[in-house]
Amino acid sequence: KSIDPQTYADADVGLSKLADAGIPVVAVEGNHERWFRRGERSWLWQLSRGRRLRLLQQADPGYEGQTWRPWTAERGYGAYTDIGPVRIFGVEYLGARLGAQIPDVIKAAQQLPAHGVQFRIGVLHTGVNEESPVGQGGIDAVQVLALREVADYLALGHIHYRYELPSEEPFIFNPGALESHNIVEGIMDQRAADDGGRERGLYDVAAWVGPRPTIRAQFRDDVVVRRPFVRLAVDVSRSR
Repeated sequence: KSIDPQTYADADVGLSKLADAGIPVVAVEGNHERWFRRGERSWLWQLSRGRRLRLLQQADPGYEGQTWRPWTAERGYGAYTDIGPVRIFGVEYLGARLGAQIPDVIKAAQQLPAHGVQFRIGVLHTGVNEESPVGQGGIDAVQVLALREVADYLALGHIHYRYELPSEEPFIFNPGALESHNIVEGIMDQRAADDGGRERGLYDVAAWVGPRPTIRAQFRDDVVVRRPFVRLAVDVSRSR
């Protein structure tokens, strides 16, 4: 939620290379970025105002409830953004509150003018309870699957391991974290590599727009060099 100036500068430089190449970046705030106090802004908001990315969020700080306005750099956020024939909407981390918001998200997305829109993407920072290692990720699978009404592809974050939903013809993809969050995850990752456990990485998703939108998602874990985790044991029982 709070970062040092050097980290912000590094993010700004990296994102500027994509902006200079004409490659838009879309983001939502996760639980590691999101402030829950009304009126607070994150560092992603400032990057959005500088056109380094497009910050999407469901809740509008200036109003009560949802106000689905398009993203603008002047505002620094918006509920959705259009890139060519593709519409992308985003929902920031809302924790256990998200389940109650899903029907309103669907209704708001359906009420937007859709002229020229041929493909719809949803970006959410939430977990699915059935896929969470601890049993509580945020919302139930049946709730997130309901977003099929307004999304041809749903990109999730929050749970640090890979999963796809539904099992047949999935349209929901959670790639997991790029890096281990702590030493426990680091040790688990090394064990997973040996015994085929849960994976983490990213998805390379290709979309075909048109009357029958389709997607192809390829999981990639070979494009990130992760830091090694080493656990050392020192026997000092005979030392004085």
